[in-house]
Amino acid sequence: MKRRELLKNSLSVSVGSLALGFVPGVVNGKTESQASDFDAGHKVLMRRISALIIPETHTKGAVATHSDVTALALVRQCSNAAFFNAIQLMFTSLEDAAQIEFSQPASVLDNAHLTDLVTRLDQGQLPFDAELMDTFRKLKQLIVMCYCTSKEGANNELVYLPVPGGYTGSVPYSSVGAAYSSKAYY
Repeated sequence: MKRRELLKNSLSVSVGSLALGFVPGVVNGKTESQASDFDAGHKVLMRRISALIIPETHTKGAVATHSDVTALALVRQCSNAAFFNAIQLMFTSLEDAAQIEFSQPASVLDNAHLTDLVTRLDQGQLPFDAELMDTFRKLKQLIVMCYCTSKEGANNELVYLPVPGGYTGSVPYSSVGAAYSSKAYY
């Protein structure tokens, strides 16, 4: 799938998912305190995953627009503790799977092996389960949303239509005259 089609198709899903899943954490506050943060290995892994999801082409990708950093900050600060812990578990599961299969951490795998692992995670194939797949898809939607709301993504990838479909007036102005002028007072 081409990059523009991916953004076009997933933006509505991302916004809807955020409205249903992530925004209540902001409105209601976190259910538990989140004293910990993502460790350095998870941040590197997030950067590499973001580069796979939205790579650089003639425009900046997710990494260059700092969508990976923004997405992790939103997970840490705006979501509930359960989603934060699910993301931590997903990163740990990726690291464990890479260690078992390739004897290396996922954050240092070559692109082909990392792409294979991430594809299996996205499809819920072994060694990953449906819960990890769901968590990854929510994180992927968050990365796409962060990219689309960045300056580069909004200006170069999205199309802005001030009046979608055009505007056709329903009342002919010539028959109404100056209905909203201040001529009555002068």
